[in-house]
Amino acid sequence: MNEWNRIRPFCLGLGVGTVVATLFAPKSGANTRAYCQAKTRETADMLKRRAEHLRNRAVKTVERRKEGFQHQVSKFSAAVEAGRSAYKKAS
Repeated sequence: MNEWNRIRPFCLGLGVGTVVATLFAPKSGANTRAYCQAKTRETADMLKRRAEHLRNRAVKTVERRKEGFQHQVSKFSAAVEAGRSAYKKAS
């Protein structure tokens, strides 16, 4: 399951929950706003951490792929050189 498909329902639920909590809150408006602001900051921080984690995973994956590609290129180059040597010996 891709990452956005897991985050989207969370964000939707957060928004709906915030609206419902605001409508039925037994606290004053100022307290409710402070609560909502704190939760918004917490969510933003969590999303930033998650984005950083995903970015790090992507960077590591790209690095592994590059190393694998470079290894394949060096094997191919060695095979080409071996073919050249064999051709020269046969000539």
